[in-house]
Amino acid sequence: MEVIRPGNPGGWSIEQTCTGAGNGGGGCQAVLRVSASDLYITSSNSYDGSSDSYTTFMCPLCGMETDVRAAIPSAISRSLSEPSRATVREWQVRILGGRGAPAIRIRPRGDTPEPEPAPSPQRNPRRRL
Repeated sequence: MEVIRPGNPGGWSIEQTCTGAGNGGGGCQAVLRVSASDLYITSSNSYDGSSDSYTTFMCPLCGMETDVRAAIPSAISRSLSEPSRATVREWQVRILGGRGAPAIRIRPRGDTPEPEPAPSPQRNPRRRL
């Protein structure tokens, strides 16, 4: 996203800070005016089969995704969709200018990693004197 010429704000918008909330944190703390066209749906899946949806925007400065926790008008919420992984990666490359790996963590769709096994207890061998 690039501002060609500032204009009069029209339509719905909300002031948000790039925090990375809901996406591991690490946002650049930029204060942004986010409009309906900047929003999209992301989702996450749980081990129990349930899923949650989030309204998200991508920071035009650092490429981090932040979930919006404020109320979104229902007319806007109903019009949002979930972009494909390819589309999100394209946005990342455009924002980051091809500078290395994307700074954005993309939520997995059903391919949740297995939890790491608990470490096995170590036996302490007896010291002989």
